[in-house]
Amino acid sequence: MFSASEAAILSSDEVRLKSRYSSDRRLPSALAVKKSPASAISFILLGNTLVNAVFAGLVASIVHSLVLRDGGLADAIATATATAILLVFSEISPKLVAGGNPEAVALWASSWLPGFASRLRPLSDLLTSFSRHLASRLPEPALSEEDFGELRFLAAVEYGEEAGVISGLEKEMIWGAMETPDLMAKEIMTPRPQIVAAGEDDSAKEALDLMLEEGFSRIPVYVDSIDKVTGILNMKDIASFISRSPGDWRERLERMPCVQLAVKPYFTHERKRVSDLLIEMRLKGVHTAIVVDGHDGVSGLVTLEDVLEVIVGDIQDEYDEEAPELLMVEAGCWQAVGGLRLADLAEAVDIDLPTDEFDSVADFIMACLDRVPSQGDAYSLVNPRLTFEVRDMEGPRIRRVMVRLQENVDDGLNGGGMP
Repeated sequence: MFSASEAAILSSDEVRLKSRYSSDRRLPSALAVKKSPASAISFILLGNTLVNAVFAGLVASIVHSLVLRDGGLADAIATATATAILLVFSEISPKLVAGGNPEAVALWASSWLPGFASRLRPLSDLLTSFSRHLASRLPEPALSEEDFGELRFLAAVEYGEEAGVISGLEKEMIWGAMETPDLMAKEIMTPRPQIVAAGEDDSAKEALDLMLEEGFSRIPVYVDSIDKVTGILNMKDIASFISRSPGDWRERLERMPCVQLAVKPYFTHERKRVSDLLIEMRLKGVHTAIVVDGHDGVSGLVTLEDVLEVIVGDIQDEYDEEAPELLMVEAGCWQAVGGLRLADLAEAVDIDLPTDEFDSVADFIMACLDRVPSQGDAYSLVNPRLTFEVRDMEGPRIRRVMVRLQENVDDGLNGGGMP
């Protein structure tokens, strides 16, 4: 009885309880036990222990009355008999029964547990206080309950992918959201100086030419200044207008202010969490968010692609060009990305570089300069005769480098030997 109740309470599902037994008068009591099982389990364990102790004593008494001559033999028989009976009828069988239909057993247990608990409450309170005192002297767990909850969730995601319920992309999105819980919009936005936008007075033809030139499918539309964004212009809307326009569509676009084809902008603030922003943009069906600061001035722009790239990695769209990591500009001159493997550069240029010590070109340059470089910084090696010039930076990251193999090295350059 006690073992079956314990197994049922721990393994029953609250949703199944509500759906299958919604009209059962015992349901509120069962849900209350399910919500706070610790107290009920303590009474069950106490009752189970008392029953086991009484039963073991009864078996010992019966065996001793039958085996009068040998006390040691009587103890062995009593122990083996009590253990076998308790194991089969008090542990294994009840838990198998409860495992077959835990919700029904949980309802049954909730009908007698309150009355039983009221009779054993004084003893249970005493034992609980003693247990809490012992627990308080134990070291704190390495992981908090919140950490355990996160681990359970991630394990469920892994199981969902294995079972085919969650796709690989969905799993990546969930993991990405978990790994960047506090990332804010201002950390991924395109900053204000880099925003490509059209004025309200610009014609739709001018706006289209701007979008084609810069490679954007959506741009903000503003009046007076970028702080007053009045709409978002989508190339699809321009294309739809062209398909519906008879005659010379270019002339019609030149006469039409671009704001007539723009849609209402969506605004968010700098401190908006990226995970929350993704949910809002999906719910509202928008692909572009204008980021404002505390003074209602525009500080940047975030696209749905920006948000997804943070979560699932880089997304290649139709306007992105796959630039080579290493490009020969002219004889003895190469353009390289900062993340290029130093070993690949050494092989391409056919020179010896410390490839065992440094993974990338960026790592090597930072070690040579002994600091984070600025755009325009250069460093020359004497042997081999190689000059590195930083051409593009993104925060502390080196994006592009110009590498030159020279016959003569200018002594005025910041340079020297290998780091």
